Amino acid sequence: MPAGMRGRIRYSRRRLLGVAGTGVAAAWLAACGDSKKPGGAQTEGVTGVATPGGAAPATTVVQAQTGGIFRSLIDEEPATLDPIAPSGGVGAQLGAFTYSRLLRFKAGKNALADGSVEGDIVSRWEQPDAGTLVMTLRDGVKLDPRAPTNGRVLTAEDIVTTWETFAAKGTYRTDLANAASKDAPITSVRAVDGKAIEFKLAQPDAQLLTTLASRFGLWILPKEAFSGGFDTKTEMRGSGPWLLEKYTPAVGFSFKKNPNYWESGHPLLDGVELPVVMDTAQAEAQFKAKNIHGGPALGGGAVSETNILTFKKDLKDTRIDLHAPQLIGPTLAFGYREGSPFRDKRVRQAVSLLIDRDTFIEVFTNLKAFQDAGVKMKGYWATPLSAGWGPFWLDPKGSAFGPHAANFKLNVAEAKKLLTAAGFENGFETPFTFLSGSNWGRDWGQRGEALMTMLGRGGIRCKPNPVDYNSVFIPQYLRKRGDFDGIAMQRTGSRGDPGQWYSIFFGSSGANTQLGNMFPEVDALILKQRRETDRDKRIAIVHELQRYFAEHMPSVPQGGHTEEPIMSWKGLHGPDEYFTWGGGDLGADAFPLYWIDSSLRG
Repeated sequence: MPAGMRGRIRYSRRRLLGVAGTGVAAAWLAACGDSKKPGGAQTEGVTGVATPGGAAPATTVVQAQTGGIFRSLIDEEPATLDPIAPSGGVGAQLGAFTYSRLLRFKAGKNALADGSVEGDIVSRWEQPDAGTLVMTLRDGVKLDPRAPTNGRVLTAEDIVTTWETFAAKGTYRTDLANAASKDAPITSVRAVDGKAIEFKLAQPDAQLLTTLASRFGLWILPKEAFSGGFDTKTEMRGSGPWLLEKYTPAVGFSFKKNPNYWESGHPLLDGVELPVVMDTAQAEAQFKAKNIHGGPALGGGAVSETNILTFKKDLKDTRIDLHAPQLIGPTLAFGYREGSPFRDKRVRQAVSLLIDRDTFIEVFTNLKAFQDAGVKMKGYWATPLSAGWGPFWLDPKGSAFGPHAANFKLNVAEAKKLLTAAGFENGFETPFTFLSGSNWGRDWGQRGEALMTMLGRGGIRCKPNPVDYNSVFIPQYLRKRGDFDGIAMQRTGSRGDPGQWYSIFFGSSGANTQLGNMFPEVDALILKQRRETDRDKRIAIVHELQRYFAEHMPSVPQGGHTEEPIMSWKGLHGPDEYFTWGGGDLGADAFPLYWIDSSLRG
């Protein structure tokens, strides 16, 4: 989905084989990030590069201008616009345009976002006792001026009605609704008066506030959405910064500024255009023509990472902005049906030992070329947790990880020994499932080919099984709890909190769990960190989770990350100044802060 996964990569088999908040108790909120880069301080490289957490090189301060249309892109067709039951990450991101949350992640200004939250449609929140959270709505938050909401003021009744639907039908209700998961915190929600909302809680939860702020958390819809007032699958009526003016399937989205948005002076832009552009060459051609302005887009940047440096050289008025590593953690998930070879820990460890992570990062991020050009990027191995999580990530190359860090290192000979010990001296054949479309990146198929080649070196012979995302992958792999045959490439997308991330993708009650009920030790550690309200102790538990994964490899990290390079025309202002938390809504959260100058208007 993000730009770091979007390039069309060409590589040779030889290369792959031959290269080695106010009013809330502090105990409730363990910070989820770090304002420092994983690799330490950064310095400017090639001309026109904005470093992580720092503004682009400039000699004068330019006054922001209002108006104009920002042209970005979306590189997949969402199956639904319903934020309560989204079909995937991009579908959920669209919610940030027209709907509001109770809380949102703070964007960093000239600094990386650190995962802290602030009020969106609530002005304050407090904890009168251990089992109660009370939130107060801002004054005068108005809904879409069109029917059926007609510009009325949002009320506590809208929040309660949204919650009731989310708790009963929401795709990610197990994150928050205790009725859906005994580990989730919220037992009930009620309106105290027209502006106050009371949440009753089953137990303390260190990830509650960040989960509420997440794009997979609680988007607030008007009560009319649940009584037939409009079709949430194809229409949007909210209180967010934008109004959905037009949606044409397979063509794109047009948003215009919400004149009644609660945050004075924002959005700065008059609107945002999101054409559906699935082909890399077409996206790059549109960027060259300035029909796409750049910046972080829904589904990734307009320019693939392999071409960014060429474009920077050829197009003098462009800029590269470095953002934090993404909070995704792509994995190879295993089918755990009876008789599966992947029930044997040694086989899973062998899969990990066959992956050349440094080469994988280099091939799919063009890391060395950026470094040679003076861009201070680094490569980080996923555990599967991303380095973007700051202190929650435990570096497998560091001394603190422990002996099982060796399972992340390329070691074909050891992998063959493990397979032999598991009864597969001559290897075995297995289905290898990946997406046939661009839902998780235009290069997803190439990534699959690279991984199949790597596994083949050890005797794991993969039978390619490309499938459609919506009709096949979601029901038969993403939501099957490990009940399939072979290996499936999982994106394991971002969330607002590392504990929420582990819960969704690896906890037994998670909506997208890859493990089902196979690993109760993972459930125990997820719950342990969730109940730990001391930040340092919680970080230590998340480190323990990563050590467990390193030893048992219940799901194997595909590779790793770099800082994310984002390309824009210099006339687009914002991606060089504002940095969003990856568990929020990527660029969509920052779009109200962006503006364009005269070079991109008209």
